[in-house]
Amino acid sequence: DALELLDRENQNVLHVAAKNGKIEVLKFILRCCKDKNKEKLINEEDANGNTPLHLATKNWHPKVVSMLTWDNRVDLKTLNHDGVTALDIAEKNMDSSYTFFERLTWMALISAGAPRGPKLILSTPVTQNSDGGKYKDRVNTLL
Repeated sequence: DALELLDRENQNVLHVAAKNGKIEVLKFILRCCKDKNKEKLINEEDANGNTPLHLATKNWHPKVVSMLTWDNRVDLKTLNHDGVTALDIAEKNMDSSYTFFERLTWMALISAGAPRGPKLILSTPVTQNSDGGKYKDRVNTLL
């Protein structure tokens, strides 16, 4: 089946759609993945142990992250080969002066109850922001 084909990085079509923020493709594929044989695609790991959720997080696609986190078939606890969850990736890669998309991605994971992995030690607190809260109103508006 074409849905199960993998590229050189062992990524399936869900990985590629999530990594590139293709929300409509993702919606279509998630609807197609109703049978048990295809459900494995949702949490399948690539060569680095990343699931589609890891890749959407890494590339700051908050709509994709939100869609995946609210799908009951997605395992929020999956660790990649670095021993980190999607939430760990967001917190590790978020700048102290984070962007709007970074914050929305992180909030989608937090609001869905995504856990942290056992290895993550934050060097700077995520909740502090040097911008004086300029994004706070925007984030609250979207929520």
